[in-house]
Amino acid sequence: MDFGRKPPSLLELCIRNVIDNLRYVGSMDGVEMQLLKRIMPHCTLEQLTRIESRTEMDISPVTDVLWKRFYQQQFGEENLNLVVKKMKQSGARYKWKELYKAKTEKQKEVEEVMAARLRKKYQAQKAGKERMQTN
Repeated sequence: MDFGRKPPSLLELCIRNVIDNLRYVGSMDGVEMQLLKRIMPHCTLEQLTRIESRTEMDISPVTDVLWKRFYQQQFGEENLNLVVKKMKQSGARYKWKELYKAKTEKQKEVEEVMAARLRKKYQAQKAGKERMQTN
């Protein structure tokens, strides 16, 4: 009985298996770029970070697009367009992984400053209430 569907090739089965088990994958050394282009888009941010850090060969031609996607998801289309515009104007070219890391660090710094301001305001308000109660 042939229903018009041919069974998946061994290569297809292997690719599906890798995709299904990306949480266990460490290094992608030795994997052809064409295969990486099919596998890597299925990575989460954590998986992408782990795999890149453990892979010795340069897989950035495949992962740069993924980092750009994560940048857009995390920081929005407007920020992405601003970065693209600045790169075009300056003629500089950066890897999206580095841009993602830099933006994340800057965001953490801003959050820490805001938290410190809130703590200071809270402490001042608390001190003011204590003064009012003692008077």
